Amino acid sequence: MPVVDRWYRRDPKSNKKVRTARYGVGLRWQVQWVTEDGRRQSKSFPTKDEAEANYAAIRADIYRGAYVDPEAGKITLRDFAEQWLASRDHAPLTAIRTRQRLEMHVYPHLGHVPLRKIRPTTIQAWLKTLSAKEPGNRKAKDGETPLTLGGTTRERIFSTLSAVLQAAVDDELITKNPTKAGSIQKPRRDTKPAVPWARDRIVAVEREMAERWRPIIVLGTGLGLRRGEMFGLSPDDIDFLRGVVHVRRQVLLHSGNKLTFSLPKYEKTRDVPISPHVAAVLAAHMKKYPPREVTLPWETLDGAPVTAKLLLTSREGRAANGNHIQTHVWRPACRAAGFEPTNRDGPHVLRHTYASLLLDAGESIIAVAERLGHSDPSFTLKVYGHLMPATEPRTRAAVDAFLLGGDELDDDAAVG
Repeated sequence: MPVVDRWYRRDPKSNKKVRTARYGVGLRWQVQWVTEDGRRQSKSFPTKDEAEANYAAIRADIYRGAYVDPEAGKITLRDFAEQWLASRDHAPLTAIRTRQRLEMHVYPHLGHVPLRKIRPTTIQAWLKTLSAKEPGNRKAKDGETPLTLGGTTRERIFSTLSAVLQAAVDDELITKNPTKAGSIQKPRRDTKPAVPWARDRIVAVEREMAERWRPIIVLGTGLGLRRGEMFGLSPDDIDFLRGVVHVRRQVLLHSGNKLTFSLPKYEKTRDVPISPHVAAVLAAHMKKYPPREVTLPWETLDGAPVTAKLLLTSREGRAANGNHIQTHVWRPACRAAGFEPTNRDGPHVLRHTYASLLLDAGESIIAVAERLGHSDPSFTLKVYGHLMPATEPRTRAAVDAFLLGGDELDDDAAVG
């Protein structure tokens, strides 16, 4: 019998209803059914009508192939996400970034929650904490403006969680993906254009930085390197004779402030021309602060150890930690230079400045994309297109040069 009365049973001798040992304890009516894999399941209700309605719904779901075992959703988000990560064929860097988003921003809030208990309101509450979260989990000191995660970062974290929950739906552990509910206020990517710094501000910040870390300025403004690429640069990568820097590796920051070496973003190595001034600055720095060998795992924390001689190292000879540099070197230098840095004023702004210099000098978008190591020039155009110099005067001159052929046309010829 699919619906069972837990409080009464029929006596086989008298054929009368008699109380069971469970009389008055818990819900009276229980639905019982067997799953496709042969496991017996049950759920109790206060009234017989509710129990029968639930049983009818379960039968309909089984018939339509839409039944989801309620026991399956008991697995925690973290346990399922780890299974999901292990099954994905991500590129190495993508796998690292995906794990970082989960470990740093998802697991601390939702990792312990069973899948079936994650509701749209759960997701929205998590997004609210994410919006107020500061990189590195460092609390702002008195008088400081706290740095919040950018919209693009929040959107990527949200997309990662959504992918995990969609896999749980596909595996029939839950019926719906709560991140796709219409009530969710989904984070949006940053749409503000990149804003380069003026030379005076860059000079002021450089002046206030600890001398050991001042090459960050020319590595960003003069070579367009990402932060991790600056810290992974070796003197062996600098060809002073040919005037080229080979961007071959970066220092990756993992959760728990652990570091590894890896290929640059998009696994895209590149060659960047180095100007005589930038070369001279780096040569002088190496003379005063000799590069030191650093050994780190490759890509993952359990990866094979790789040794490289690095241009920038700490006093103890360790690879630079991005969080430490941001907190103890970069932001104090900005304040000493007379302004409070926002989340858009990290060392990455030097890369924006580099791109603006190239575009202003007439470099093509394709050339700028190659220098920056972008995977697609269309992305470069989207981010830096507004920095391209005005072309109206050049357009007018080009048209007249063609139509006039270099000679003045009389009025009749022009009309004709």
